[in-house]
Amino acid sequence: MKECEGGNFNSTIVRNCYPLSKQLCENLCVAYLSEYDIPAKVLRLTQTFGPGVDYNDGRVFAEFARCAIEKKNIILKTKGETERSYLYTTDAVLAIFAVLLYGENGEAYTAANENTFCTIYNMAQMVANMSGIEVVIKEGNTSQMGYANTLHMDLDTTKLQNLGWKATVTLKEMYKSLIDFMIKNKYNGQ
Repeated sequence: MKECEGGNFNSTIVRNCYPLSKQLCENLCVAYLSEYDIPAKVLRLTQTFGPGVDYNDGRVFAEFARCAIEKKNIILKTKGETERSYLYTTDAVLAIFAVLLYGENGEAYTAANENTFCTIYNMAQMVANMSGIEVVIKEGNTSQMGYANTLHMDLDTTKLQNLGWKATVTLKEMYKSLIDFMIKNKYNGQ
């Protein structure tokens, strides 16, 4: 998905409040640029993680890391068909600087590691293989559980790469770093 493709989010579905609010904020940035000549650049970070994530974080990548640490099988409540890319925290920081220093006002840039594009199931399987655990699918009624619809977010980072940025950390390296951090900080209130 390129920056000019905003997505097709139905505004009458409550679960879409998050992506729609992000689009509104982007629009407000360019409105202030247009109206008041306030410099504004938009950077869209895909799901970003690495050291610093709280041990009890509720996002799926953190759940997989906890399962690896605790040697518990990963239980998926869906088939894990959502596809997306991920981004390591240092790659995200470098993307922020690239846009701040070299980006154009009024433009949107997407930051993702395109080499990490995979399904939730594939990511779970990678973590399971790294840690000697299993992936178990126990499907339920996802609408009652509040889960998002299955997404296929194949993000295009060409525009950001044209500023000289490139993601460098693989998904496996991201997990190794996250797991190491979580082990070291599990009981330190992090």
